[in-house]
Amino acid sequence: MYLPSRGRLARSAIAVAALGSAARAGLLLARPLWHDELFTLWASRQSLSTLWRLLRHDSGPPLFYLLERPFVILAEAVGFDPVARILPFLAILLLFLGVPSLQRRPARFDFVALVALSPLLLVYSSEARAYGLLAAADFALFLLLFRAHPTRARLVLTALLVAFSLWTHYLAMFFVAAAAIVLVFRRRWAQALAVAGGSLLFLPWISVLAVQPLEATAWMREPIGRSLIHLSSGFGGAGRIPAPLGGPLPNLLVGVGALIGVALLAALVIEARRQDAVRDPLALVVLTAVLVVAASLKRPLAFAGRTEMVVLPVWYWALARAASENHAARWTVRAAIACAIAASVWILAARRDAPEPSQAVTFVRSIAQKDDLVIAGAAFYLPAQLAHERGELAAPVLALPEDVSRHPGWFSPESPNDSDYQAIEADLAHLSSGRRAFVLLHPIFRTPRLSALLSARGVVRVMSERPQTVVLVCTAR
Repeated sequence: MYLPSRGRLARSAIAVAALGSAARAGLLLARPLWHDELFTLWASRQSLSTLWRLLRHDSGPPLFYLLERPFVILAEAVGFDPVARILPFLAILLLFLGVPSLQRRPARFDFVALVALSPLLLVYSSEARAYGLLAAADFALFLLLFRAHPTRARLVLTALLVAFSLWTHYLAMFFVAAAAIVLVFRRRWAQALAVAGGSLLFLPWISVLAVQPLEATAWMREPIGRSLIHLSSGFGGAGRIPAPLGGPLPNLLVGVGALIGVALLAALVIEARRQDAVRDPLALVVLTAVLVVAASLKRPLAFAGRTEMVVLPVWYWALARAASENHAARWTVRAAIACAIAASVWILAARRDAPEPSQAVTFVRSIAQKDDLVIAGAAFYLPAQLAHERGELAAPVLALPEDVSRHPGWFSPESPNDSDYQAIEADLAHLSSGRRAFVLLHPIFRTPRLSALLSARGVVRVMSERPQTVVLVCTAR
């Protein structure tokens, strides 16, 4: 079999890595921030005590928001919010440091290509959320536990990295548990104890985790069959890509990715019989996936297009290792790379319009004054409140429903109740003659009762009306 020279293969790997990184940087700069990223900006501005209290009504641990704080401050200083994406971008860039752990040159090239061209790593390296940091932390943990000799310093580092991962994202709990199971099965007691010690450092957060509302993740529920197809597709080079990130991908491409994902799993299972080095990462990936799916029977945690991030770099490492020894695996990995290229091109070519709520807030903040009022429904409240706290929106902001102000990161499609209408009526009553109330909401929340309240207080007109957005202004008599 012909193998390219070491220098040629190295140059090709560098070129592929540079191309993938350039695409990520371009997406980082060009794509407008969406609701979840705005929550990162908002949460990262809060003090530690306030953040701790706020997350009791939301989901997730606090470490990512604390690490994001300097980037959010810098983003505000330069007036360019995508700066907040630098942390996940750098975290995923660090995955390339895993190349030396693979001995054979073709394996190193395959790993670089899989990491550089992955559509999931593309979108999450250019999103101000915790998934990029989670992927990098768990991959580093894998290398430390299964590809390095356990010295005292490494055991201490293992414990710290376990704690870091757990405080970053809840999905890490399943990866850590899977790692502990494999270590115990392998009788690597010192490393298993280090993992247990690092897990103990997460205990102070358990009291908050226990009271976080189920509704915060209820939107993630979907039929198990659909989840499995999209999860397989994610491991095969395509996957579910949320609309705000450039998706969804064509069904044909998702289906092809799912078939490739199943073929890759079969190739790894076969190769694990021959290569000890493939067994541990394969066990980590499978165990983590099984634990996540099992836990999701009680609380929705498995969500294709995101769940893969907890083990995706480990999966790529195992594929690269297997492909270097197995001809069938090598060609299946090539198919996954081709699928990933097609998916990434689709994402990069997608339209990049700002979300309608953000557009509506941008429009209103340019005309609303200090003595006016902004009533923001559901998805509109977070961008409006963030703009108000930054001093970009002079008018105070009232949430509709009012409960959204306690957890602006998520909301349910419920109509306002009596107390919500009473709060609006009270705030409208304080508007002096000539002052305005701007109402930003989804058309389904434009109820007869709300219209009656506004009409009773002043003259109402429609400023903007789109499929997902209505902007009203009520000028007080």
